[in-house]
Amino acid sequence: MKEVPQENRPYEKFERFGAPALSDTELFAVILRSGISGISAMEAAQGLISKGRNSVLCICDLSIQEMVQIPGIGRVRAIQMKCIAELAHRMAKAQRLDDVRMDSPSSVAAYYMETMRHLQQEHIVAAMFTASGRLKKDMTLAVGSVTGAHILPREIFRQALLADAVYMILVHNHPSGNVAPSEEDIQFTQRIAACGKLMGIPLEDHIIIGDNVFTSFRVQNLL
Repeated sequence: MKEVPQENRPYEKFERFGAPALSDTELFAVILRSGISGISAMEAAQGLISKGRNSVLCICDLSIQEMVQIPGIGRVRAIQMKCIAELAHRMAKAQRLDDVRMDSPSSVAAYYMETMRHLQQEHIVAAMFTASGRLKKDMTLAVGSVTGAHILPREIFRQALLADAVYMILVHNHPSGNVAPSEEDIQFTQRIAACGKLMGIPLEDHIIIGDNVFTSFRVQNLL
């Protein structure tokens, strides 16, 4: 980045003004550290952003295979970017953990939104709660195709019993972004709810995550 005036180089700019002063491209350039022959870190960073949605969400949207096609982004750097995206997801979840309560479907949805809204396959997550309403444990029970994921009720309740859950909430994503429950979603939820009554571990809600939107079965009177 020798052609860039020193005061405008990402590292120097960071030292003078802090991270918020850096553009998305500059932040990625700092992470990339250096370019390769004929391609600067800034050029590689700009290529990364323009390949996605012209925003930092590119590292969530793009696969490793897509990233390695960008000049200046090899396999190692692509893996680093995906790890950064995962760290961001986990940080977002950790910040919201204390606010996750059953009396607010929106807080449950917010907790899982950044983790699940970008997934390209359906994931089914069981969130298990204590009697006081705090999230005790969650786990991914199944990963499916673009159109569906499947899990047997006995596996869900086996995990709930191991966690000593008082009640639970199911969360799954729709990669299409459309959060309208399918007929299969409704039948599956009703089956799990019936099993929960017999097991004494009620299913309090089922939340479908889309692209920054969600649906609560409880709110929609589907449960």
